[in-house]
Amino acid sequence: MKANISIYESIIRLFAGIVWAAIFGGWLTSWVGILAIYPIVTAMSGWCPLYTLWHKFTNEQNPYVKETKPKTPVEKTTYRMSA
Repeated sequence: MKANISIYESIIRLFAGIVWAAIFGGWLTSWVGILAIYPIVTAMSGWCPLYTLWHKFTNEQNPYVKETKPKTPVEKTTYRMSA
């Protein structure tokens, strides 16, 4: 399981999950409160299963993008007019 969530998104998810749990009455008092577990767990693990299904990555190391080799610079040719 490779991380597919950036550190910034992890912080946002963790904050949103804690706020969600606080607003809707804690962890297990209602099913809406249980939904707060998902963003907290994904923030702590750095891996989102939905992002894996959608091939989406928000971190810098995206395994779905093939690295391309940098193109070698083309040598400039000068044309001389002959007399």
